[in-house]
Amino acid sequence: MREQLSLSDIQYGPFLPFLRKKDVTDIDYNGRELWIRDIHNIRHKVTDEQIRQHLNEEFIQSFATNVANLVGKNLTPTDNVIEAETEELRITVIHESVASTGTCICIRKTPPVQRITPKKALEEHYCEEKVLPLLANCVKAKLNMVFCGEPGVGKTECAKFLTAFIPPEQKVITVEDTKEDKKNSKEDLSNSIQNQKSILLQYARDHRFPHPTFFIDDGYSGVDFANRPGFQKMLAEIEAGNVGTVITKDLSRLGRNSSLTGLYINYTFPQNDVRYIAINDHFDSINPNSTDSDIAGIKNWFNEFFAKDTSRKIRAVQKAKGERGERLTVHVPYGYRKDPEDKTKWIIDEEAAQVVKKIFTLCMNGRGPSQIAEQLEREKILTPTAYKTKQGVKTPHTEPENPYRWHESTIVNILERKEYIGATVNFKTYTNSIWDKKQRENPEENQKIFYNTHPAIIKQEVFDKVQEIRQQRHRRTATGKSSPFSGLVFCADCRQKLYYSTTNYFEKRQDFFICSTHRANKDKCSGHYIRAVVLEDVVWKHMKEVISFVSQYEAHFRVEMEQKLRLQSEETIKVYKKRLAQAEKRIGELDRLFIKIYEDNAKGNLSDERFAMMSKTYEDEQAQLKVEIVNLQKEVEVQERQIENLEQFIQRVRRYTTLTELTPYALRELVKAVYVEAPDKSSGKRKQKVHIEYDLVGYIPVDELIKAEQA
Repeated sequence: MREQLSLSDIQYGPFLPFLRKKDVTDIDYNGRELWIRDIHNIRHKVTDEQIRQHLNEEFIQSFATNVANLVGKNLTPTDNVIEAETEELRITVIHESVASTGTCICIRKTPPVQRITPKKALEEHYCEEKVLPLLANCVKAKLNMVFCGEPGVGKTECAKFLTAFIPPEQKVITVEDTKEDKKNSKEDLSNSIQNQKSILLQYARDHRFPHPTFFIDDGYSGVDFANRPGFQKMLAEIEAGNVGTVITKDLSRLGRNSSLTGLYINYTFPQNDVRYIAINDHFDSINPNSTDSDIAGIKNWFNEFFAKDTSRKIRAVQKAKGERGERLTVHVPYGYRKDPEDKTKWIIDEEAAQVVKKIFTLCMNGRGPSQIAEQLEREKILTPTAYKTKQGVKTPHTEPENPYRWHESTIVNILERKEYIGATVNFKTYTNSIWDKKQRENPEENQKIFYNTHPAIIKQEVFDKVQEIRQQRHRRTATGKSSPFSGLVFCADCRQKLYYSTTNYFEKRQDFFICSTHRANKDKCSGHYIRAVVLEDVVWKHMKEVISFVSQYEAHFRVEMEQKLRLQSEETIKVYKKRLAQAEKRIGELDRLFIKIYEDNAKGNLSDERFAMMSKTYEDEQAQLKVEIVNLQKEVEVQERQIENLEQFIQRVRRYTTLTELTPYALRELVKAVYVEAPDKSSGKRKQKVHIEYDLVGYIPVDELIKAEQA
């Protein structure tokens, strides 16, 4: 007799409403679309957007896993079809490897009641009156019958109908032919949770172990003891003195780390008077002198080797996919969602994307991550986790108690994600080994970045500007006040930042900027001090002149600045290339020196200690030179793009031709840095020069340009 299986209502997810409708007979999901068949054999497509959104990849994979667990099988490319049956449903799951549109699911209602009786068959013309006795006699004579036809034509109902003619004294046996993986069917079947439970339960009954309790770690790696909830719960029970015997199917089920597995078997369990049994490996700690006990360590080593080998293969596959530009992340960033028509593609989630744009705008306006987080919370904007949970999208994070409580780290993560400019970034993190699951940040040079893989939410220039702001990030003052110039103002002499200073007792006109070097040590730099309102007036006045001149005399501005930038670039490139040639020459010299000291060491003319010291010195110098070469090459590329930068700057200025007051966003877009000189009091009056370096183009001599245009 087939064991009847079941899933909870919540596990059926978006399928549940259709399962509850009496007129629905079939539910078919083809990997992209959901189709429903009713009792009239009419098939129609589900267009409800809410249901479609819930039919995401995370739910489909979860549903497939739940069905697989019911029947004790794994859905794999080799074992690519899983069939399960409940009291009223037949469920078929087809692996994506054999379905062009993705993982397919078919659910058919098979109610236990017999819908067609002999009387009903005649009344509804299911068969002719003269055929009915023939069918009945065929069944009573135990003749073979074959039922064939397309899904939904009534094969199952016909079989149910004919069972009514089976004499009551006869036994009925049903046999189902299940698909098996020819190579690994036995191993896969025995390793399934359900079959492991059956093996363990039978062993407990046969050997009279009363009241067995199961600790299950479904979906957790055997190499990771610390993060296996079932294992940790078992240890807690052991330490509490509630466990006498631990039984596993084999040694690998306890774990695949030979060192830790041995520690638990040889120390932890004996210390707590716990007997350990591995059924298939014939290991029993009550008999430590047995041959099987002697080779347990070897088996644990092989289990660990298998885990390492599997991990190595998975890493190789992931690396190959990442190198090809395939996304390695499972979770879609906040602001995007998977395309219902093609789940490999990302499309913009407009509601969330507006929040992302808002965060970048606030940063451009001079707000720090903590200030942005506070504002979003005040405005009752759902956090990414809360928003996705509301949308029915699975996330790696637990739902927060306060759905509006944004964290500073979340803001920082959004501001620094290249995905928002339309790029796919692979290999962001790495792990040291299969034992250490801690995710570590990968240096950018080790990452793989593929641009224009999906629609961008943030423009490249805005993203780049925000990264500059993040590099110049500054602490909030104790008063909570801030200045749009913070991080932009520098000392003209020592080139260090000018700190923004204020108190709760200051009026706006009293706030000031002061050289950080001077404040720390007055002997190292003179007092570069400027009031914030004065700085704002000077910068705004110059910006208005630049905007006005460019809007009126764009052609002249382009010609003059292009000539200026070209001359500057040529001189700068000449210097950089000279340094580049020197560095490359020195690297060549170091290579020759390496060969020489190696030969001297091999001939005995140079001691090992001296060789080690000299080679270390040469290696360090060479490494520094290589870094310098990379930086110089980048600087050369920047200088060669100066003309392109000029056009981009003109485009930005065009957006501010009607600007009537200085805004933080405009300041950040146009100005790169402001350098303040020490005040000159030689004339008896305080005079102070301020130099403004504009983004992309550097210094703009507006007065000289005006004179040149008027001449």
